[in-house]
Amino acid sequence: MHYSRRQLLTALSLILFIVTAGTTALHAKRVAPPPVPPITLNGVKFTVDNQPGTMGIVTATDIRTGKKLWEKKMYTVLMNPFLEQDVQWVFIKKMEVHWPTGSPSSGNVTLRVTNEEGNIYEVDPATGQSRKLKG
Repeated sequence: MHYSRRQLLTALSLILFIVTAGTTALHAKRVAPPPVPPITLNGVKFTVDNQPGTMGIVTATDIRTGKKLWEKKMYTVLMNPFLEQDVQWVFIKKMEVHWPTGSPSSGNVTLRVTNEEGNIYEVDPATGQSRKLKG
């Protein structure tokens, strides 16, 4: 059988496309972490910077002075050195104000932080002290 140059180039292009498309799918990186909007409460701004080096950290900053009041790591992710790091990352997906009594007028307020694995942490906004509620 004799193939034309054009047929060979078409076949080669198709093979290269299939091989590189499959390789890309095998080495696909995780999607970007979810954005977590900051919360402002009693003159303090609470933020989450979902980056690999700041995974699981909540920061409290005085709005008036810009001074960092506290920074708290909610959890630690133990990394397996034999796996790609990005598929092991676990970021915070939600932070919300929670009134344990169910009423904002009680003044007793906490922050609830939920990560991508569904673990929930309760944080005292004044001190940064936290405890795991679920997970």
